[in-house]
Amino acid sequence: MILQFKFEDLTTKHRRVLNDFCKSLVKSIKFDISNGLIYQKFIDREKILLDATWINWIDKSDNINMRYVVDLIINNIDYKILKNDMCIIYIKGYLPMSRTKLETVARFLDKGNDNCPPTAFISKVVYKYKRNILGYWKSYIANKLGEIKINERIRIR
Repeated sequence: MILQFKFEDLTTKHRRVLNDFCKSLVKSIKFDISNGLIYQKFIDREKILLDATWINWIDKSDNINMRYVVDLIINNIDYKILKNDMCIIYIKGYLPMSRTKLETVARFLDKGNDNCPPTAFISKVVYKYKRNILGYWKSYIANKLGEIKINERIRIR
């Protein structure tokens, strides 16, 4: 999971635009992550991924195209809205030729481990959105519905 948030006390009118808001939020997050990428940082991690014991390979290759893996991670960022208006932005899918979730690989590339420093290619963007999510929502509501709400509450995890 990349980001989880819930707007408290949504009206029916706001609930109707929540899906579009999440869709535009995911599109912006993908753009910002892609825009800040330096692919050279990931090439050094190819051997570490190939030798990682936490990757459950079905058919292990001799090399990994790290540009493809990073782009795959970005392209598989998605969202879902749960019954209680909880919105979750997450990374779906699996690393090709393995039974390992892309989210696990993304977490390793983003946060690093004892042998590999972090790249923070996802977390630095998500932090920006976490900090400003209520402002984005207010702007979206003002633009989409033409109304301004002053006392909106949100719970972020």
